[in-house]
Formats: sequence, C-alpha cells, structure tokens
Amino acid sequence: MALLAACLTAAGCAPENRPVEPEPTTTVAPPFKLSSITHGQMCDAVLQFFGRELKVYEAGVYPLDNRDGTMEIGGHCPVRQGSIQIGYWQTRSDPSPDPTEGAKRFDKTLEVSGRTVFIDDERPDPTDTLSGVTLATRVGEFNSQLSIWQAYDGHKTRAEDGPLSISDSQLESAARFIVDVTSRLDAGTW
Repeated sequence: MALLAACLTAAGCAPENRPVEPEPTTTVAPPFKLSSITHGQMCDAVLQFFGRELKVYEAGVYPLDNRDGTMEIGGHCPVRQGSIQIGYWQTRSDPSPDPTEGAKRFDKTLEVSGRTVFIDDERPDPTDTLSGVTLATRVGEFNSQLSIWQAYDGHKTRAEDGPLSISDSQLESAARFIVDVTSRLDAGTW
C-alpha cells in the first residue's frame, strides 16, 4: 500500500486519488525592453545620416550583429571609410538612466523634443589624431551614443567639400537624429 501511495504521489495524485494542486508561479518581466527593429535597419539609418547630413561619401556600415536579427537588447554599427573607422553607433536597453556611462567628458547639452542630448565636443582641434563629437541620449529604456570623427589616427574623414568639418548645424542634426532613432528603438517600430 505504501508503494501504491508513493507511485500515486509521484504521478500527481494524493493517496485518495485527488489531483495535487500545483504551486502558484510568478512571471518575471525581462530586465531589458525588446525592440522589433533589426540591426540592418538601424545601421542603414546611421549610414544614411552620414551621407545625407554630413555629406560623407564612400562610407559603409558593418553591423557587429546579424543584420536581420532584432535589437533584442542593443546593437553596434561601426561606420568606415575604406578601412578607417569614421563613426560609431551603439545602443542598448539598459536600466541605467545615464547614457554617458558616467564619462565626465560630456560637458555640453542640447534639448531635442524634450530629451537631453549630452555632447562630448572634440571638434576644436582638427590637428589632433582624434577629433569629432560623441552624442549620448536616453529615450525610455534605451541609451544610445553616436560618435562622428573628423579625423581618426591621422585619417581625415572625406566629405563632398573636402575633409569633414562638423558645423554647429550638423551637430544639431546629429542631436535630432540620435533622439529620433532612439525613440524608434524604444517604440519598437520603424
């Protein structure tokens, strides 16, 4: 009889042949917000910005992730001119409210559509081996950063009118761009 009770209990029945009530379970929300936008869509938008707004030519993006894969928790898009990196986009779903990752070099801000865009402006010295700007913002659960280099390790970024020299209006366009794309990522739709 004890063997029968043990078998019935193991099968989910009590010794009186009643089903055993399952323990209540708790559903835990994922720690990151998911987006249905693909890495390819995001990187193509970055490349279009470099061409349309900055007038950079012969540039390409090289997603570090599968182009058809969705932005489940983030992604990266290096922008190259030939073999030289001239820009970089990174985004991630992150519980941290600080898109600058605590870096002190972001010493300027712009307000775009009610969002703060933090700016690390290294444009003033075009003779430096690394000159350009990095922008950072947060929209919803996503933190994004966009770097645009005028010069990188001795290479000058080529634009239609000669070496790239980022103007204030191009910086403002970049701020609008980073807020727009990050908003789309947070909304999950392109």
